[in-house]
Amino acid sequence: LASAPITRDNVTFAGDKVTRRILLSFEGQLLLQPILAQRLNHVIRPEIYRGAYESDGSLYSYIRYRRTGTYEPLSFVDVQNGQFSPGTFRSKIVIVGLDTQSSTDDYVLTPYSRYPLAMSRVEAQANVLDTLIQNNGIRRADDWFDFLLTLSVAYTTVLIVWSVPPVLGILMLLGQAGAFALFAYTLFAF
Repeated sequence: LASAPITRDNVTFAGDKVTRRILLSFEGQLLLQPILAQRLNHVIRPEIYRGAYESDGSLYSYIRYRRTGTYEPLSFVDVQNGQFSPGTFRSKIVIVGLDTQSSTDDYVLTPYSRYPLAMSRVEAQANVLDTLIQNNGIRRADDWFDFLLTLSVAYTTVLIVWSVPPVLGILMLLGQAGAFALFAYTLFAF
């Protein structure tokens, strides 16, 4: 038996109550999501998951969310009454939970939506499992890359400020911000 928590960034990390992270192991003990994923992807050691990192004695990774509604829900009443097609549950992991929109405790905030009922905890668990099974967690950039990016932004900014007239400088700084935003988006998307 293992626990399968859905984490929220309350105090330790961002503090905005958004669910971003998968808790892979706590105090050296594997949790349920990596145990289930291990049966399909054969990743034995959780530290080799893509994007895995250690913090405060626990091992985490970032969730690669899919669009809300990607995993088709099925009403428990429909299942109980036999109203589902044959093969619906073949080769699938079935997660049972609530999606009644009656309590915000049954839902999570995601990096893509701060709407309190945007994604159920059940669908968040499906995203966690999918991320682990596909082993496609979001990986942080290396420190050397962060340093080079910061250095290039700083150098370009100083160069613009000292070498062009103020109005042109403002336009160039806005262009620089747009170019770096596009660059960051492209890196994140791929």
